[in-house]
Amino acid sequence: MVIKKLAEGWAQPGDSKRFHYFRESRSLCMAWLFTGSLEADDGKPSSSDCKKCRKALYKNPPPKP
Repeated sequence: MVIKKLAEGWAQPGDSKRFHYFRESRSLCMAWLFTGSLEADDGKPSSSDCKKCRKALYKNPPPKP
């Protein structure tokens, strides 16, 4: 079984109270750096999401595979 590391996705870094969306290790809200495991976006907003990251993701969605 091969596990592919995602290039972008959601994560809750260290002391953050919210989940942030990361591209190239930088959150879309520009407040966090993160190099850990990411979860793919399912397209469903959550109350745990960073509002700035979610808004930026709507404006610039990930490329379709």
